[in-house]
Amino acid sequence: MEWYYAANDERRGPVPASEIASLVTAGKISRQTLVWKQGMAEWKAAGDAGLFTEANTPPDSTSLTCIITGRTFPASQMLKTEHGWVSAEGKNTYYQALREGGPIPVAMGQTNAVARGKFIVVPATNARLPMRCVKTNQPVTEDDIHRKALYWCTPAIYFALLLNLIVVIILNYVLRKKVMVDIPLSKVGRRIVTRNIAIMWTAILGGLFTFFVGVTSMDGPNEDTLILLAPIGMLAFLAGLIFGNRKACALRVAKLKNGEAWLAGASKEYIASLPAS
Repeated sequence: MEWYYAANDERRGPVPASEIASLVTAGKISRQTLVWKQGMAEWKAAGDAGLFTEANTPPDSTSLTCIITGRTFPASQMLKTEHGWVSAEGKNTYYQALREGGPIPVAMGQTNAVARGKFIVVPATNARLPMRCVKTNQPVTEDDIHRKALYWCTPAIYFALLLNLIVVIILNYVLRKKVMVDIPLSKVGRRIVTRNIAIMWTAILGGLFTFFVGVTSMDGPNEDTLILLAPIGMLAFLAGLIFGNRKACALRVAKLKNGEAWLAGASKEYIASLPAS
């Protein structure tokens, strides 16, 4: 059986099962390294895939990567934090950032994202997501990462709907806040987003068409039947808007609080792979 594993943001392999033990011993595969073989539904951490059992590797041989320095150390020399593993040499920098309330200065290729329930929580500035597709949790390359501007506005503005829809649009434009995020999205992930965009526009345009057919048919011979098209069309239109807001994007900002952005829209597998907070 041949294995693949992720290293330095690249897919490596295939590697015969007989060589896995040597890679583990050499520290090239840790318990957190993503691995895959034919027959597996998705990539898993090596510790969850049973590689360490197969290699009969003792726990103290595990190596971990410091999120601050990007260097690898034995697990016994690492400190587990809510943002990931931190080494002794990165500890002062990490805690200083916490005291000052600033973003965690993570090393290139590392992440300062944590999972809170169904959300990804990152600093509102200098957000770093893991090098895995947010929709499929598969490893990605630098070419799959695109910098996006995500916007958030307090839901309180929707009370202005009592006045006018135009007022809501203006308030949203004036009061919204921007969060820049480098979003990893594979080809499969992009297809998922594209499909959802198509569903959104189908519902919106189909709903508008159905609504106008219903309205313009009110004085026709089939008024009693066609009049139902107006509310059906409006429901389809609203459903399209709601679906698009939640699904027709790679990620969206669900909340912005205390210098942290709460991101929604990632897959359950992706969120489960993050450190819990």
